[in-house]
Amino acid sequence: MYRHRIRQQIPYGQFREYREIAEEVMALREKLGLAASTLWAPAFGTANEVVWETDYPDLAAYERENEAFYSDAEVMKQWRRLWQFAVQGSIEDELLGSATYRLAPPQLSASNSDWTNQIRVRLEAPSLSV
Repeated sequence: MYRHRIRQQIPYGQFREYREIAEEVMALREKLGLAASTLWAPAFGTANEVVWETDYPDLAAYERENEAFYSDAEVMKQWRRLWQFAVQGSIEDELLGSATYRLAPPQLSASNSDWTNQIRVRLEAPSLSV
């Protein structure tokens, strides 16, 4: 599983306007048959931060849905309106892979043409301490 997360700060006093446009974007995602996004606001921490999260079953679904999202004219119109409320320089965009997949040792063989990608997944997995 993959989780796409976007964090951004909203100027004070403009959260309501941001939320209204965000709801329009989420409705357009639903209309296109894309994965539902959840909008979060931290209970503690940065007071004017908003976090978008969208889950995908695999990387191919993430890529396919992003292509559909960014190629739709109406979605992009609303998405651009939304970003007018983001504090420039505050945006963090990340894609997380589930730890169980990311930390599984690769199954390597001389006949495996994808062995370099499997090694890359293993080497790029974050260190976990227990």
